[in-house]
Amino acid sequence: MRKHLLSFLLLFFLHLATQAQAPKREFRGAWIATYANIDWPNRTQTPAQQQAALISILNHHQATGINAIFLQVRSQSDALYLSSLEPVSADLTGTQGKNPGWDPLAFALEESHKRGMELHAWINPYRAIANVNGIGAFSAHHVAKQHPEWLIASGNLRTLDPGLPAVRNHIMTVIADIVQRYDVDGIHFDDYFYPNAVFNDDATYAAHSRGIIDRADWRRDNVNLLIQRVHDTINLLKPWVKFGVSPSGIYRNSTNPALGTSTSGLQHYVTLYADSRKWLQEGWIDYLAPQVYWYMGQPGANYSVIVPWWNNNAYGRHIYIGLAGYKVNDPAQGANWANPSQIPNQVRMNRSLENVQGQAIYNTSSLRTSTKLGFRDSLRTNFYQKPALLPSMPWRDNTPPAVPAGLVATRTSADVVQLTWEKADAEANELDKVSRYVVYRSESPAITISSTEHLLAITNTAANTFTDNVPDSSKTYFYTITAVDRFHNESAPSNVTDYTAPVIACLEKQTLALTTSCAAQVPDYTGLISVTDDVSGKEGITVTQSPAAGTTVSGTGEFTLTITATDASGKSASCSFLVEKQDVTAPTFMLAVSQNVSLQSGCEAIVPDFVTGLTGTDDCGQVTFTQSPRAGSILASGHGQKHLVTVTAQDASGNSAERTVTLNALDTTPPVLSAKNITRTLVNGSVTVTAAEVNNGSYDNCALEEESFTLSQNTFTCANIGENTVTFTALDKNGNQASVSATITIVGAVPAPAILVSRTDKTYTGLPENTIALGYGAQSLVLTASNATSAQGKTLYTWTPAVGLAVGTAGTAVFTPQAAGTYTFTVLATNELGCTETAQVTVQVIDVRCGNKLDKVLVCHATGSAKNPATQVCVSPKAVAAHLAKGSTLGACASVVASLDAVTAPVLTAYPNPFEDQLTVNFTLVTPEQKVTLELFDLYGQKVKQVYEGSAEAHKTYSFPVAAGTLAGRFFYVRLVTPTQTHTFKITRQ
Repeated sequence: MRKHLLSFLLLFFLHLATQAQAPKREFRGAWIATYANIDWPNRTQTPAQQQAALISILNHHQATGINAIFLQVRSQSDALYLSSLEPVSADLTGTQGKNPGWDPLAFALEESHKRGMELHAWINPYRAIANVNGIGAFSAHHVAKQHPEWLIASGNLRTLDPGLPAVRNHIMTVIADIVQRYDVDGIHFDDYFYPNAVFNDDATYAAHSRGIIDRADWRRDNVNLLIQRVHDTINLLKPWVKFGVSPSGIYRNSTNPALGTSTSGLQHYVTLYADSRKWLQEGWIDYLAPQVYWYMGQPGANYSVIVPWWNNNAYGRHIYIGLAGYKVNDPAQGANWANPSQIPNQVRMNRSLENVQGQAIYNTSSLRTSTKLGFRDSLRTNFYQKPALLPSMPWRDNTPPAVPAGLVATRTSADVVQLTWEKADAEANELDKVSRYVVYRSESPAITISSTEHLLAITNTAANTFTDNVPDSSKTYFYTITAVDRFHNESAPSNVTDYTAPVIACLEKQTLALTTSCAAQVPDYTGLISVTDDVSGKEGITVTQSPAAGTTVSGTGEFTLTITATDASGKSASCSFLVEKQDVTAPTFMLAVSQNVSLQSGCEAIVPDFVTGLTGTDDCGQVTFTQSPRAGSILASGHGQKHLVTVTAQDASGNSAERTVTLNALDTTPPVLSAKNITRTLVNGSVTVTAAEVNNGSYDNCALEEESFTLSQNTFTCANIGENTVTFTALDKNGNQASVSATITIVGAVPAPAILVSRTDKTYTGLPENTIALGYGAQSLVLTASNATSAQGKTLYTWTPAVGLAVGTAGTAVFTPQAAGTYTFTVLATNELGCTETAQVTVQVIDVRCGNKLDKVLVCHATGSAKNPATQVCVSPKAVAAHLAKGSTLGACASVVASLDAVTAPVLTAYPNPFEDQLTVNFTLVTPEQKVTLELFDLYGQKVKQVYEGSAEAHKTYSFPVAAGTLAGRFFYVRLVTPTQTHTFKITRQ
């Protein structure tokens, strides 16, 4: 009796400890078996009835505290969902392959998620036919009929051969299809791998041994290949979907804990070729849920031995223990399963082990019957009374979602509190999305979230509201919430809130000074208010006022101001006080701080009128203005001197304000200039004029700076003969400038030299005056220079030295050539005013001497014959006159014409001269040239027009019309430039 009492007390205290230490995170699962309609559905029911039945199951599980469902969706290579890969299960409609008219998996997912429960799609990967005797009822699209070569036979059981790559590909295709098309939370395998019976896979081993010698190791490797591939595929497709396996409870029987447990039951490592511990070690699965369907102390399979071993072999992954709820109170299972504490004690043991993260009940029916000794009530009212978060999986994701904000508690009735908070921003990454919220409640603002002490609820969805029915309406409760994501990572807590308002210490009556517009802006009084709250700190309380700060009020008198304080939970309290508006300010007006004034005659400043038209603003009265000094006052000043003017504004109440204007006295008036026209005569070719000669009594209001007088042109030359307009400029002492125009007439003349060619020997030669024939007639020429613009004797002539030229007096020179050729002579004429100009003359010299002693004369005799028009003869000088008289010419026949052309045709001419608006320029060259330039220059040597540039043939006259109407000035030069000579021709405007 004492022994039983001690056992009872031990269990009682263990019960209390479990109550106090209920884990905040725990996997609380349940299997819903659909194979052969074990739990659901009833194949004879309509879709609506099946849906209602499933909703009833889910509601029941939710009420129990279950937070995860394993729904069997593929029990024997069929589908409890709409699939194009495998036929719909007969467990749904009674006929395999028949369209049920709805999608059970999609429906189950939606309903489970509404209730805050995860749904893991439970798949039997290898079972194809549970009993081959029923294959006749299977769909023609079933894998057993499509690929009978894939099957392993074991009694009446047919399973897919794990050693065939095609089988693994098919299973993976099915799993990938589920993961991609459905929002499942996990993929879940049960305990069916290789058959637990005799079978033959020799052919498969022979074809696909991969070099593995041991057949058992090869079979385990076949299963490993699928497990790893499922893991990799899920992570690729949807990294937020979990993967777990529920093998049989015993890994391996061994007295060595490094190999297994001290048991003697079915060992899935050896019998089913499932190396579940390797899956944990390699991280290929997120959880393992071994089916430890034995009681505590059971010989050969002791729950109390097996579960601790799994705890020690978790390798950083989750261990969920499968509990045999179906065995409770089953007479066939023996007396130990008639103990109502069997399942509760197993849960207590699970919670005592660090790496056991929870449990799952098989099956659903055991949780819905009244024959199981109430173990479900023990879970609901005791172990699962507090909600629990699912365990997090940091190897998949360890980043918590964003912290919820704006939590507000509103008391809608005495015992109902409505919580609302800001909805989380949408996240593109599924791993970062908020899936649910955790609600914490406490009777004090100090709320702990590290345990279940204050944990109130976990919302079913990510909706941002929660309704709490408080246990005691006389108390104040405080709340905070956290957000969790799909992997149940929990954020930091939100603000703490309650449903009581802050306490405000209000102000006494305040005064408010009105502005010059008889108005004022309401100050911000919120900083002067003392507010306390039992939840929110100073930074969490929002204080507002009405009228708001910045609101304009006008007129004297009082108004009421209300302060409202709102804490972080949205609760508000208000208080009010009076504010008196007072007229305490002087008038205001706008006035420039400085103003420029221009100095008048006598260098005086006149004070402007700043009062007339000036407006001011005052709180409630009229404003009058005065200024000192008065407007119109004359102030002796100078440029840059500053004077102060004070303007005073006064309202009816005697309040006054002053503004000072600084007058900047500036001399902005330029001098008044007067200029006179003058005439000056050139001396030695130039004359200089000063600005003082042009000034005609200029003056300034302050002081004129005579040293600043300037003319735009001071020096005049022969090029400036006639009237010249100049600019006379002057500055006053303050930098103001003025300018006027004046006419300066320059008296003078430009020489117009000419050269007369004459001979002292008048012997007739038949040649022009400027041509000498060596050997006959005159052997020298007299060149006489003259100037048409000056009186005789007023011009100085300077000849350019040349071979054979002897300069005489009074502008004469004698040219005596020594050889034939063309000779050009230049004379510079300088008149009495110092102005200069040049003239040129060209002399042609031919050599007509012939005979051995060159004492005879060469004559070209004209015969009159068409075949021989001319004959050269060498005659004595005495006979030349007779030949010339008969039409003969001096010199060689071939060159006579050319020579005559050369000497008779001038190289450069222009006409008419003087010209008016039109001018024609001609030139003729004796020899051809590759480049000549014909240009027009003014009297100052500035080019005003280019007439022609290019090549020229010999003896060809080139003629160019020139529009001269726009040419400015009177005298111009036409210049022809060849590679060897420059020819100049002077022209004059009429």
